[in-house]
Amino acid sequence: MSEFKYKSEVKGFMAGTGTLPANINTKQELLDLIKPYVFPRKDGKAGLLAEEVWELTEAVKDGDVQEILDAVTDYQYFLDQIKIYLEIAGVNVEAAEDLVCYNNQEKYSPDFNYVQAKYVEWQENDPWFASQLRIAESKVNGVSYYCLKDDSDKVRKH
Repeated sequence: MSEFKYKSEVKGFMAGTGTLPANINTKQELLDLIKPYVFPRKDGKAGLLAEEVWELTEAVKDGDVQEILDAVTDYQYFLDQIKIYLEIAGVNVEAAEDLVCYNNQEKYSPDFNYVQAKYVEWQENDPWFASQLRIAESKVNGVSYYCLKDDSDKVRKH
């Protein structure tokens, strides 16, 4: 099982509130545990994650840093609960997180020529998609890094 900061505290909360199952034997059991985080609840309120996103949106609009922090930490706490459910169900969360990090590291390079060559590949293989891309540069401590971004500023894998 992966370890993350406050995992024992989150598990303690779940145990103390009756939301920590000893095991999860079926996909349906897992989905039923996750549903309140995503879908509207029985009382008509938004799913727990959606509620925190709304609170974050309002906090940013209001410029309230304390409420931004509250919304972000609550959101992370709910994600940690879902990760615990996934682990109980036998999902290797740590491997998935490692894969996402590896995949994201593949999206930038300090080698401009490498990123430019990948951009040229896009132009040859999918000219329409490539027309929405550009090579973007960012500098960190005087070192330039390059990536491909689309029109919405999303970083794309080259």
